[in-house]
Amino acid sequence: MASEFGQHKIRVNSVNPGGVQTDMFMGVVKDMIKVNDVPVEKMTEMFQYRYPMKEIMIPMDDVVNTILFLLSDSAKMMTGSTLCIDGGFLTT
Repeated sequence: MASEFGQHKIRVNSVNPGGVQTDMFMGVVKDMIKVNDVPVEKMTEMFQYRYPMKEIMIPMDDVVNTILFLLSDSAKMMTGSTLCIDGGFLTT
């Protein structure tokens, strides 16, 4: 799409966040804890090894600020890019 629409000055990028800290995601985490009968600390520890930045909840502001950057003139030459906001999850 970036190749096709570039001639029209239309930029095509994507933002791929990890587990964003929302009420819905927190509900899923609570259900996992309940179903597996695991303390919160143990569940956090189980997930943290996959996140080099040791944060398993992506703040909504990080996603919003990335999108605002892509919409701004600061990113006017960016197209065909994928920005992962996942605390390094995909690197593991």
